[in-house]
Formats: sequence, structure tokens, C-alpha cells
Amino acid sequence: MTQRKIGHAGYRPALELAWAQLKRSNLSDRVVDAGAKLTADGAIPLRCFGRDYSIVADKEEICDETGAEPHIGARILMLHYLNAASGLPAKNRETGFAQIPGATAYLAPFNGRVVYPLTGLFDRCGAEMADAFARVGGVKKDFATQCYEVRAFPRVTLTVIYWRGDEEVSSGGQVVFDEGITEYLPIEDIVITCEELVRRLREHLSQA
Repeated sequence: MTQRKIGHAGYRPALELAWAQLKRSNLSDRVVDAGAKLTADGAIPLRCFGRDYSIVADKEEICDETGAEPHIGARILMLHYLNAASGLPAKNRETGFAQIPGATAYLAPFNGRVVYPLTGLFDRCGAEMADAFARVGGVKKDFATQCYEVRAFPRVTLTVIYWRGDEEVSSGGQVVFDEGITEYLPIEDIVITCEELVRRLREHLSQA
């Protein structure tokens, strides 16, 4: 699987398809299943990585609380979440990425685009990571060297775990999920959601 660049023209058909699927659906059901609700004027408020967005299907518009439009990859991801959400409750059992059905073919991209970059950020920016996670809605947990629980979407939570190495053991990390995550995101979108977390952390760290 080749790495795709945010904003690449190849995203446009995927965006159009996602909008078409959402508009064909019963919006009230889609929104309830996703853990949100329609506003009086028909907009869908959706919280994503600690930021509030408004999605208007009729106009095919997504903007944040400042009126800014997120990059096209994030827009597709939000629409995919709304389209895929099953409404089923969490299983309250954690699983690693490798244990998710269908993940085998995505292990190398997941490690290369998520795990290794996250570990590198912790290694280089340990003192600033707490603030960066707070800005994406992360909550620090009392586990390992550093552990943060991040609500990517109302019903999708990522738990990022990092342990600092020493002279004998290298630093490392992982992301774990509720076992029911595939009821809300297909496997490729799970990878992209974690990539979006890395991108937003980098953005906040660069502004520190």
C-alpha cells in the first residue's frame, strides 16, 4: 500500500462518494449511531480530536468552530465515520492493532506511519507531549512512562502508550483500541485516524 498525501487529487472521488453515501442515508439514524445529533437547521455537530465541527450534508460543507475547512483527508475521515457507525456499544475490551481482523496487510504502514513517528515525538518532545495531547482532547492515564486516552470521534477512542528506553531497551509505543472499533471504522480508516492524530500532535508541537 502506497502512502497517500493529504490534499492529493486522488482524494476527490473518495470525498464525492462519501458525501453521496451520507446524503442517501437517513441522517437522523446516521447521527444517532455516531453518537451525535442533528441541530434544528439540519447540521451535524461532530467532535473530532478535541475540536468541534459542523457538517452540512445538503451543502457538502464541513467547518470547525472558527469557520475553517479541514483538509480533505480529515473531511473524508469524518464522513466515513458517520457512514460506518453502527451505534453498537463499546465492548470494553482493549486490543492492539495487530489483533484487529484484517490488519495483517496494514501492519507495516501502521508501524511506519503511526507507531514509529509517535515514539519519535515522545523521544524528542517528552516535556511538551502532555500539552499537545491536551490540545487534541487527550487525557493522561496512570500507566507506563506516558499514556493518553484520546477521543478521535464520539465513539472511537485511541489509547496511546509510550515507554522510555534505557541503555538496554529501546523506547517504544503502541496504540490500542476497543475491540468494537471496526463497528465504526474500517481497517484502513483506523490507520488514517491514527495518522491524523500524529499530524495534529506535530502541528501543536510546532506551535509550542
